[in-house]
Amino acid sequence: MDVDAEKVLRRQHIFCCVYKGVCYVSIKINHFARPIETNVKTSIEAGFIEFFIGVICACFAYFTYNEVLVLFVSTALIAVICFVLTIYNIYGVIQDFRAQKRNQALQDELKIDE
Repeated sequence: MDVDAEKVLRRQHIFCCVYKGVCYVSIKINHFARPIETNVKTSIEAGFIEFFIGVICACFAYFTYNEVLVLFVSTALIAVICFVLTIYNIYGVIQDFRAQKRNQALQDELKIDE
């Protein structure tokens, strides 16, 4: 039982044994999604990003209307979803603004009562 090659690669722990021309590979894989670090700080930024992605997809949909139906449908669907998410983000910002005003008014009332 000669082992021709043994090699362990970083982070993926791949061990390869070659025995009489047959390669056995065992792989250890992490089965979880790692969080993505983004530069988006606020929902207003996310709304602008989604809006501009929607505009780009709407332009693609407009120019592919008579050419490629599959591309038109997919880009139009993405554009609609982006515009809906933009409206949802604007709604969330307005709700946060109202909640901050309401909390500020309650704190002012508590200060006056004391």
